[in-house]
Amino acid sequence: MQNQNPPHDLIAPTIQPNEARKRMRRLERALDTANEAVQIASDEYYYLMYGREKEQRK
Repeated sequence: MQNQNPPHDLIAPTIQPNEARKRMRRLERALDTANEAVQIASDEYYYLMYGREKEQRK
């Protein structure tokens, strides 16, 4: 399992640990949402261009 704590020199020293954790969670959720949106857009583009669904990788 990965270490969930970022390196100490990654976060500005003026930000408190609780705020950093809160913002890191928000960032993670935003990235997950963006990743899902890109995947959906890619699938829809493929369908519109080629008229068929993308083959799913195993």
